[in-house]
Amino acid sequence: MRIADVGTGAGFPGIPIKICKSDVQLLLLESIAKKARFLSHIVGILALEGVSIANQRAEVLGQMPEHRESYDIAVARCVAPLRTLAEYCLPLVQIGGKFIAYKGQDIEMELKEAESAIAELGGKLVAVHRDESYPDRRALVFIEKQKRTPKQYPRRVGLPAKRPL
Repeated sequence: MRIADVGTGAGFPGIPIKICKSDVQLLLLESIAKKARFLSHIVGILALEGVSIANQRAEVLGQMPEHRESYDIAVARCVAPLRTLAEYCLPLVQIGGKFIAYKGQDIEMELKEAESAIAELGGKLVAVHRDESYPDRRALVFIEKQKRTPKQYPRRVGLPAKRPL
């Protein structure tokens, strides 16, 4: 199984996933070089095999043939609003795969705003699992990739955040 952790920061949730599921091939995607170097250090200390680190923007990686629509799962935590995040992640996910977003308390509004973007990018919302134990009610949003993402997505660097679908 291939998993891409988009905007991983300090390696969450990718590194804990890899520790629990050692057979996973994991890509940690981080655009900030200092964080990418930290991830390399941590992966080395933990002696994790099958982990690659890409110091790259999601908009660029999503257009690379070796990454485009080649992951079973893309995960992201606290990166961007859902409609922007969908443009970063869905181009990486193969048909039948999943995009899982860890989101906060305003999920209903984000879901409504992201509905057309998710469809345009080839996805379909399949479930929202809420964790009511947190005071600010966290949620996992599950989106299944049902059709190919049109070639123009993701758009050039900065555009998904500046002009969300």
